Amino acid sequence: MKSYSRTALFVVAAAILVLSVASFGNLAAQEEKDTVNKVIQAWRNRQERVRSGHFVMEESRTFAEGTLTAKANSFRSRLLEPGVQAEARNGPFRDTTVEVQSILSFEGDRMRYTIKGPQWAPEREEFLESTYLSVFDGSLGKTFYSDSADEKLFPLGFIDVKTDRNPDAKTCYLYALFMNYRPFHPTMGQFSSQGWTTAGKGVVDGKDCLIVENVGSSWTKSCWVDPARDYIILRYTNRTTRGGKDVSKLDISYINDKKNGWIPSRWKAVLLFPERGTLDESSTTTVSSYTINPSFEPSEFQIDFPVGTFVRHYQEPDQYLVDKNGGKRIVTQEELNRNVTYAQLRDTPSGMAGLVSRRRVWPALLVGTLFILFAALMWRRRRTPATDSI
Repeated sequence: MKSYSRTALFVVAAAILVLSVASFGNLAAQEEKDTVNKVIQAWRNRQERVRSGHFVMEESRTFAEGTLTAKANSFRSRLLEPGVQAEARNGPFRDTTVEVQSILSFEGDRMRYTIKGPQWAPEREEFLESTYLSVFDGSLGKTFYSDSADEKLFPLGFIDVKTDRNPDAKTCYLYALFMNYRPFHPTMGQFSSQGWTTAGKGVVDGKDCLIVENVGSSWTKSCWVDPARDYIILRYTNRTTRGGKDVSKLDISYINDKKNGWIPSRWKAVLLFPERGTLDESSTTTVSSYTINPSFEPSEFQIDFPVGTFVRHYQEPDQYLVDKNGGKRIVTQEELNRNVTYAQLRDTPSGMAGLVSRRRVWPALLVGTLFILFAALMWRRRRTPATDSI
């Protein structure tokens, strides 16, 4: 009887232990789920609260040697030096740091992004003062390269008729802003709202943080968030899921705006080559001014290409120069096959660049005809026998 009682007690105790462990596991799982939901909801609330924004930023960008476009791959080079085979070596030829100003406007799906300052010009294989602009008006994307310090670098525009976003919506230079204000936006967002889990705790800049991460098939994204400040992201890392090699790291500082909450004010970004673990590029950005929820005119998100711009479509074969009347001077593939220059395209009617003009042909024909007649006359005189006088 005693043996039976001991066995029964053991079974009951074991059952209680199993139930306790299961209950504890369920509670822990529910607690993790609740914590993640708080983070996601805080991010979503901020996205819904900030409908639009305008930010002016001062940036220091460092590019590692050999990480930018080679001259051989530059379309402009083809029209500046036709027929010249450039060496296929990527620039810059040493690690280079430049100071630029960037300006971002966004509202709903629409976005405008401008960069002013030294930018890599593969045609000249150096950094030149210039302006870059990209826009998306909700249906059409455009980019524009202009105002170069080298007057021979003609303005260049691109049109994307099938895009659903600004081409720079995913640029690393804007991660800090879009993680904060557009985390789950379908085109500007950096994240999915699904698949997040907690991954421990950490400290960033003296602040106690909760770490949440999202593990994908290729990449694992981790965010150090501050629960005391509405779960703002203080650090973001991206690493390969297999091997855990770092790809990018971002540290963000904030200021407290009494009306608009925590505003990203400064951030440092580092991009790495995961295969080698070496630097691709890095940047330090400081916000010099900002406006939350401004109103924009439709023109803010549009570009009218100026006279002389060479315009190319991403999806269509159509390419043209904007003529002096604002119309299209169509550039044919036959013209490009003749190894013409930009100046020849600009100064001739469509289809005629690279062909000898009639104005040049007629004088040559006239001179040639006169020369042939003179030669024929001289030949005839030599062939005619002399006649003695009587």
